[in-house]
Amino acid sequence: PMSTRCILASLILAALTSGCDVFTSADDPPFTRETAWERTNGPYGVEVADVTIAPDGMAFAATYGYGLYHRARDADAWSRVMAFDDPYFHSAHAAPDGTVLAANDASGVVRSTDGGATWQAAGDGLENTPASREDCQLYDPYTGAHRRVHAFAQTPNGDYFAATDCGLYRAGPTVESWSYVGLRPYDLRSVAVHPSGTLLAGSRYDGLFV
Repeated sequence: PMSTRCILASLILAALTSGCDVFTSADDPPFTRETAWERTNGPYGVEVADVTIAPDGMAFAATYGYGLYHRARDADAWSRVMAFDDPYFHSAHAAPDGTVLAANDASGVVRSTDGGATWQAAGDGLENTPASREDCQLYDPYTGAHRRVHAFAQTPNGDYFAATDCGLYRAGPTVESWSYVGLRPYDLRSVAVHPSGTLLAGSRYDGLFV
């Protein structure tokens, strides 16, 4: 069933996170039930976990089990980014400077600064060590190499926050490494930053934290 729709300004893109398609709308906000939506040409038959749009119009779709896809603004179809062996992606984020972050199981976080042409591992600090696992057994024990990043947010000064399956992490604008900042053992699924610097993090079962 198509139960969740995430609307992003720009194209506009909408991802059905529990379904299999991506939709676009050329209408201007506010969106209503009369808004005209059009199914894009793929990616089909996949679980779209997250979508994001870079300033140049390049769109990225993180899918769980089928890799990372991208589509240029005027392209007819989505293409799979072939740079990754691990197809399990959880989230993606495009920054105003064109940097794109995406999260998968193998690397934790990967980063591109050239519109998705090349990618570098950027998951230092997100390792799922035995010590951290002791604090992260609240619901579903996870023994992968890195924490699972379910969402990203960016502050006005360029720092990034990552909502993971066990706590909140922070990295500088160049994403050289991540540091744990709190909220273990909660399984965080979303995070937002107000221009004033206030953070809001949403958890899987335990409510919202500010």
